[in-house]
Amino acid sequence: MTALLIAIFVVGYLLITCEHPLHTNKGTFALIMCGLLWAIYATMSGDTDVNAKVLEQLGDTCEILIFLIGAMTIVEVIDRYGGFNIITETITARKKRKLLWIMAFVTFFMSAVLDNLTTTIIMVTMVGCLLKKQNERWIFSSVIVIAANSGGAFSPIGDVTTIMLWMGDKVSTGQLITTLLIPSLVSMVVPLLIATRMIDNDELPHCDEAQNKNRVIYRRFPSVSKFVLVVGVCSLLFVPVFKTLTGLPPFMGIIISLG
Repeated sequence: MTALLIAIFVVGYLLITCEHPLHTNKGTFALIMCGLLWAIYATMSGDTDVNAKVLEQLGDTCEILIFLIGAMTIVEVIDRYGGFNIITETITARKKRKLLWIMAFVTFFMSAVLDNLTTTIIMVTMVGCLLKKQNERWIFSSVIVIAANSGGAFSPIGDVTTIMLWMGDKVSTGQLITTLLIPSLVSMVVPLLIATRMIDNDELPHCDEAQNKNRVIYRRFPSVSKFVLVVGVCSLLFVPVFKTLTGLPPFMGIIISLG
């Protein structure tokens, strides 16, 4: 039985990694693999407590899903009300190399609070607005992706992997930050230094504000955008504090924040 379970897991994982060549969503393979593994274990192990184990594992998975859905909803509300325009409009550098460094560090610290994908989308959208040369867009976007992943690595709520470790009590907030902050910075700065030498340091063209549909709300009601941004970020930062003070699972904190 054990050999069969391992074989199914290995094959399933290989299919997940081949998502793009196979043109099939990896969730399809993951769900099929999950069902097969539990079905084989239930029929061949002789364990009479299978149902309880399934519910326990399903509960752990649902905790992560509820947390991610809540966090993504808060981020979407901030974006819908133009809150992120406040951040992008504070970046006023006109030289490309200076802009690259500013955007890298803004992305780094934003991704520690928001999820990596949202941070990347926000910053890459700004790149598309500011830069006209395709090769420069690729360089800026590459640095942003690296900075987003580096920033999410040292925060308990910045990346799906760290969220899972943190929610499983494998790491603590303080331990994660103190141990990984410097390595995360290094992993961003080294590619940033290389990328800096690959772009010219000329002036930037003006950005077409009409490209951002949520900018309208920010222009008409800037105080609303600022309020939503502050409340949203504080709501996300509240979750680690809630877990530390109460000992309850983080998804309870995100439910309160979402409410």
